[in-house]
Amino acid sequence: MGTGWIMSKTQARSSDSALGTLDDILPELEVLYKDLRSHPELSMQEARTAGVVADRLQAAGYEISTGIGKTGVAGVLRTSSSRRSRSAAASAARCASIAASSTPAR
Repeated sequence: MGTGWIMSKTQARSSDSALGTLDDILPELEVLYKDLRSHPELSMQEARTAGVVADRLQAAGYEISTGIGKTGVAGVLRTSSSRRSRSAAASAARCASIAASSTPAR
């Protein structure tokens, strides 16, 4: 086996940090997941889901564009040297990603 399966100490610390952040936001993600699952929408008619995702991205400091391909949402994060804004943006991105993938297409 090559060394590709072994994490460096830096990678391990980074991974631990990411998992710690996940523990912090897991309750919020669970509420979001249950909310989106309780309001299923047909494919290309996900207006409510798109609104939830857009609101979360905007609250995290993203510039948003909506209506892409009808119900798509895009968020642009301008770089910042502020650790706090990067952390909030990363959390919002994870929430948005999970939200976008948790409503099944029909």
